[in-house]
Amino acid sequence: MTIQCSNCGSEKSFYQKFSYYGSGIIHFDNTGSYLEDGSNSDMYVSAKHNVSKYLYCSVCNKRVIRIEEIN
Repeated sequence: MTIQCSNCGSEKSFYQKFSYYGSGIIHFDNTGSYLEDGSNSDMYVSAKHNVSKYLYCSVCNKRVIRIEEIN
């Protein structure tokens, strides 16, 4: 199946919207550098997120198709 935007005709690229909210913590060392030792691996665990059921056109930003209709 080839996806095409019915608004502008683009077949190039599409995107899925998502949003997230919540709070968390980020760990730094004693020089103020971000810790890359795994200490921050769970910084988004408590965040809530919503994912769109649609793909949107990257050219004109119009809703194109429900993701479940693609397959």
